[in-house]
Parts: sequence; structure tokens; C-alpha cells
Amino acid sequence: MDCRVKPGNDGNQYRRRNVTAYFGRLACAAAFLMLFVSLATAQPYPTRQITLIVPFAPGGPADFLGRLIGQKMSEDLGQQIVVDNRPGANTIIGAQAVAKASPDGYMLLMAIDGTLVMNPFLYSKLAYDPFKDFVPISLVALVPSALVGNIKLPVNSIKDLVEQEKAKVSAQRLSLAPDIPAIAETFPGYDLGIWQSIVAPAGTPRDVVTKLHGSIKKVLALPEVREKLLTAGIEPASSNTPEEFAAFIRSQADTRAKVIQAVGMKLD
Repeated sequence: MDCRVKPGNDGNQYRRRNVTAYFGRLACAAAFLMLFVSLATAQPYPTRQITLIVPFAPGGPADFLGRLIGQKMSEDLGQQIVVDNRPGANTIIGAQAVAKASPDGYMLLMAIDGTLVMNPFLYSKLAYDPFKDFVPISLVALVPSALVGNIKLPVNSIKDLVEQEKAKVSAQRLSLAPDIPAIAETFPGYDLGIWQSIVAPAGTPRDVVTKLHGSIKKVLALPEVREKLLTAGIEPASSNTPEEFAAFIRSQADTRAKVIQAVGMKLD
């Protein structure tokens, strides 16, 4: 019996071996890539630097607050949080940047009350939708406002002032001035103070939101953080849960909308 392989058949076998080897190497590479992706996704958030957009110029209360919280959250989360100042257009520029960002927890927004519950009613066309484009994480601070008058004014309380002028910090007394009555003590339900918060792009995973919320709450409870904020005239105020903060936003939006519509204010 002739066991010799014909030249043509030998060439075909060689090509088949090359093709088999090629697909074998391709399969190995694919398996390695899948393993790499699996290991990468298995790492707990965060795995890289986080950016916190502050929609104000450096040097103001919001910038001070963002940098202080960012520094302490960096220590807690094990990844650097960098403050990126994006001032302009009544916080719209910064808010729009975060609204369009990937919902992965690596770009956050320091949002004030104007950003989330006033701009929608002040502008006919807004470059972002605060109720659809963001997921609430937590309230972080109250920036108190106070009603003051000339010493010669013949009134001694808000009630006296209202009775005289038909006019009317915050829903609660300030830590810095506990002896000064809050306006809400005379007029229940009054709450038009300025507040600061942190939100993320809509669609950010629930576990990421939960981790960020926990870090914020932990940082705001630190004595050194509270002392620095109170000294700067900022009242620390975290939400118990992201859901609580979401409800707070809805309530504030209802209140601010009524005021804005009543006076007919528009900024465009």
C-alpha cells in the first residue's frame, strides 16, 4: 500500500493547520480579554479619579464647600476627587456638562437650589432637565440668609414687620445664632434658604449612588469639617437617604415655582 501523501493534499493539510492555529490563538485572545474585562468590572467603585463640577468661580462659598468635601471624600473613597470650576449662566454651564456626562459616577455636580428647583421656572428653554437628567445623591449644606432692618425701624419681630409692611432663615434656627428665631417659627412652612447638594447624571448605578451618599454623610459628620463649614457661615446638612433628598427637591420645586410664577419672573 502506498502511504505517501500527494503534494496537493499536503498543502491543504498545511493550510488547515494554519487556519486552526489562527482561530485557536484568536479564541485564547478573546478569552483573555473577557477575563480582563471581568476582573476590571469586579473592582469596587471608584477605580479612578472623580471630577466634581462646581458651577461657580474659585474662591466663593460653593468652591470652598466643594473642595473641602472633595478632599475628605477622596480620603474616604481612596480615589482623588478633583474640583472643576465651570462658572456662568446661573449654573447652567456646569449643570449641562454633567447632564451629558456618562452615568458612571466619575463626574458629579455641586448643585444649588437655583440649579435644580428655580432655573426650570426662570428659563423658557433650559439646556438640561433637572428632574430627568440627574439622580439626587445628598443635600450637603445650607447657606443661611437673614432678614435685617434699620435699627430705627419700629419693629422687633417678623410678625411686627409683616403687620406694618405686609412683607415676610430658614425653617430652623442656625447653629451660629441659636438665639435668633427662625422665620418659620412665626410663619410655619417658610423655607426659602439657599442650599447646596451633590447630584450625578441620570442612570448612575444604584450601588454607586449609595456609596457616594454614604461617603458624603460620613464626611459631613466629621468634627473638623463641621467646624470649618460653620466658621465660614455654612450649615452642614446631609440627607438620610437619596430618596429623602429627591423628595426634598420635589417639595422645594413646588414652593419656588409658586413664588416665581406669582411675581412673573423670567431670565430669558
